[in-house]
Amino acid sequence: MTDTRNSKERIADERAWRDSELQRTYKYMTLDYPLGDAEREAVRAYRQALRDYPRHKPIDDWRRPDAPL
Repeated sequence: MTDTRNSKERIADERAWRDSELQRTYKYMTLDYPLGDAEREAVRAYRQALRDYPRHKPIDDWRRPDAPL
C-alpha cells in the first residue's frame, strides 16, 4: 500500500507518534517503578532510539524503533 500523504504530513505524524511513546514510557524510568536493571536499560535504550527517530534518512527508509515492553 502506498502512502499518499505528503512529506510534511508524514513527518508530523511520525513525530507525534514518537512524542506519545516518550510520554508513555516515561513512568518506566522512575526509580520507584518495579523494573529490573536489564528491563530499565532496555527502556532507556528504546527512549534514546525514539529521540533519535526520525533522522537523516529518506522517509521511505524510516523504521520505528521496537518497544521492549
